[in-house]
Parts: sequence; structure tokens; C-alpha cells
Amino acid sequence: MVIERLEPWKGKVTFKDVGALVFMLKAVPWTVGDFSVIKHREVLEKLKKDIDKNGKLTFAESKYLIIAKKKV
Repeated sequence: MVIERLEPWKGKVTFKDVGALVFMLKAVPWTVGDFSVIKHREVLEKLKKDIDKNGKLTFAESKYLIIAKKKV
């Protein structure tokens, strides 16, 4: 493989309701291993209270854009 482009990214991800957070955690399962609403209910309830109080949840996040091609 030859890496043609590699860019780090750091920023913030904001959720305005706990349902959106749950959707993301289910759609991207490696974020929280073995995530389930039932198993994480207490934490989700606390996060919902934070959203109700502050209007949103904001998390710092780091990602990478990697474009690579197979060597011919």
C-alpha cells in the first residue's frame, strides 16, 4: 500500500439529545465496545440530565483521513 494522503483531525462532537448519541454508538460499535442501552442505562440517564441542564453534550475527538492505494 502507498499512502497518498494522511491528515489528522481534532475537534468537538456535539449531541443535543441522548437518542442521537445512542444512534451513533450503535452505528459505530468500536466507539464503546459491547454497547447496549440496557447495559449502559444508568450512564445514559446521567448524560440525559446533563443535556437537559446544559442543552448539549460535547466530546473532544481525534480522527484521521487516510487515503491509500494498493501498490501495483
